[in-house]
Amino acid sequence: MIIRHVGVRFALALLVFTATGFSAATPYIPPTGPGSTLVEDIAEVVKTRGGVVIASNSPIRSKTRISIRAENPEILSKVAEQYGLTAVTRPGSLALQRTYDTPSEPMELELKEIQYCSTALSRLVAPLKTGTDAVADTKERIEFAAGFTADQRAKLIAGPLLFPELSPNQQRTWLKLTRFHAFGLLSREAEKFGEAFKNWSQARFEKRLHSTGVPIHSLTFPSAYGLNGRDWITVEDELSPDLNPRPSKTLPSRRLPEPKPYSSALRKQFSTEAHATTLESLAGEIKEKSEVEIETPSYADSRQLVVAAVHAQLGDVLQSLQDLYGWELFQVRERKFIYRLPRPTAASDPQDLRNKIASVIPPPIMHTLNGDDPNQVARKAFGLELLLKDLKDTRPMDWSAISVTDLTPSQQDQLAQIAALAALKDAIDTWRKHSDAPAWLTHTQAGQFRWKSVNTGKGLLTFEVNVPGHSSGWGWVVGSSSLETQMQ
Repeated sequence: MIIRHVGVRFALALLVFTATGFSAATPYIPPTGPGSTLVEDIAEVVKTRGGVVIASNSPIRSKTRISIRAENPEILSKVAEQYGLTAVTRPGSLALQRTYDTPSEPMELELKEIQYCSTALSRLVAPLKTGTDAVADTKERIEFAAGFTADQRAKLIAGPLLFPELSPNQQRTWLKLTRFHAFGLLSREAEKFGEAFKNWSQARFEKRLHSTGVPIHSLTFPSAYGLNGRDWITVEDELSPDLNPRPSKTLPSRRLPEPKPYSSALRKQFSTEAHATTLESLAGEIKEKSEVEIETPSYADSRQLVVAAVHAQLGDVLQSLQDLYGWELFQVRERKFIYRLPRPTAASDPQDLRNKIASVIPPPIMHTLNGDDPNQVARKAFGLELLLKDLKDTRPMDWSAISVTDLTPSQQDQLAQIAALAALKDAIDTWRKHSDAPAWLTHTQAGQFRWKSVNTGKGLLTFEVNVPGHSSGWGWVVGSSSLETQMQ
């Protein structure tokens, strides 16, 4: 287990949501009739593998259409499939995270956790900021391409010009361009994300009509904090009328190593029959049975779980909770442990950022923003629709602006979830794009430049790195308004 303390730092932004054309969509309806419940199926899983199993319990997916126990001997994979779960396994523990593959499934993610995430992410990317925006980056690319000497141009055309053959100043410029190409977008979006949630109490939830008559809902900040005139997020109105589960690219199950040896307090045996509970109740059960106190973030007390353990070590129980929520655990006394959100040290380089960034993004966001998941737009629209329905009961029909501090805590959670999904999409897409640490980023010294004429009369400048089993490159059409042509 990792023992670490988490602190906070924030930053700013402007969001716009469009809820047009989104009629009350068909919610996911839990199956009825013969079948088994998640509690029953978790009981079977723990009988099969032993140890401890903790699953995040969805309020709308608590029962399967078929009897898993009767129909499939590979119960774990079947349970994961039927209930929309993915497994994080260790030798003594199993955590089953919800994948949120159903747009109407409420997310277990609170405003407080999103704020901690925004702080940690801002801190993580801070050292990698280039001080450059897209316009400045384009100018620097043009100047870099125009700065080749006659000898360098001759080598470019004949191919190749090696990176070590650049002057020290050219090398510094190229490393800056490379860093911005890899993580400039991520850094900017992370900064805006942090600023928005730092100034959350300053925000207003507004409603206005577009010239077309379309209602637009936006989350805006005072001029001192906002990015005036920028639409940071739009929920499209081109939605499927059927928002029941659709095939999604869920994140694969992960198998993690065995934790370090537990302290004497955590080597105690812990058993409990499969049952549905809350995080707060589980903490109480652990204290009653083991005299070990665990402290979790108070905002997460009501999170729903299914728990089962057979002669498990108490340390495995605490480890599975850590894996379930992506938290970290540290010991404050012999029999007291505290969970906190991760606070990794600032990234020292782009590859270090690649390795650390997943630790600060809550699992619900990582699962929801998973590649080209077709449910992403639907989830944001569904969340907005549920929020607006909730507001109907507490607000007059003609409301035009509401301070977020006047919303109930659950309404703020809903709004924060929509904002976080919008704010982090580009950042996570950039991280996934370079998650394999391309060779042009990790082996720059081995790179070489080439020049290729294109039919527009301009030239394509490329940078390629070829190392055993790890080759890639990127480049752009010099002088083109198109910033780049990615080459993999």
